[in-house]
Amino acid sequence: MEMFGFELVRRGYDRDQVDQYISELCATKSPAAPPVFRITWRRGYDRGQVDECIEELRARFGA
Repeated sequence: MEMFGFELVRRGYDRDQVDQYISELCATKSPAAPPVFRITWRRGYDRGQVDECIEELRARFGA
């Protein structure tokens, strides 16, 4: 588990991109357009968990 508690998987979202997007989203509370993250072949964040988290945060902040 990393910064936001997502599981690490073989083919997942780029961790740095996800961390940056969620940090900015929480800091500004202003939902930007839905992100498109790079897929990493090793040790990326679980895509389903990230998608669910971002959907919840964007809904909370009025997207």
